[in-house]
Amino acid sequence: MEADWNACLQTLEGHSDWVTSVVFSADGRYLASGSGDKTVKIWDPTTGGCLQTVEGHSNSVTSVVFSADGQHLASGSHDNTVKIWDPTAGDCLQSLSIGNRLRQLSFDPTSSTRLSTEIGIINLELPSPTPRVTSQMGVETTLPAGYIGYGLSSDGVWVMKDAERMLWLPPAYRSQISVVLGSEIAIGCALGHILVMKFS
Repeated sequence: MEADWNACLQTLEGHSDWVTSVVFSADGRYLASGSGDKTVKIWDPTTGGCLQTVEGHSNSVTSVVFSADGQHLASGSHDNTVKIWDPTAGDCLQSLSIGNRLRQLSFDPTSSTRLSTEIGIINLELPSPTPRVTSQMGVETTLPAGYIGYGLSSDGVWVMKDAERMLWLPPAYRSQISVVLGSEIAIGCALGHILVMKFS
């Protein structure tokens, strides 16, 4: 039995702070990690080699996720942004202002233009894989996120639909953590209960 538990294939080293998120690409060829050191690293899990270190967040990276086709990598951060990367070149394709510290990201399995977060779905208009977030002055441009469908406002006070306020939440029902699935929202509240709402 002990042999089964000692099957370490690789130890990947390179982050200078705690690792907050790890994810494999769908084909298993790559592994991405986000860290408190504000970086995202892309690894070859077979060799243990670091293929890319991407920088651009100004605070801890909290979540990383590959699109289903592996062509894009999204990272969320405590700097209240989501960045979309070309994982092969390491270029930042898009930087979106979220107005909230995101803990969860996932791409729609059928589309690399929809990114689910705990406060709603972001509609991404992904460019071709060429960097385009740098202005003519060489300064990164961060755009506001375009939410679609149901979600929560960045301050957790409102249920939103298509980025419009729909339902005010009393303080006792405001989110400590939440998840959105289509027209259904589950909110973990500070009083220890979970509020589940479904909209038609």
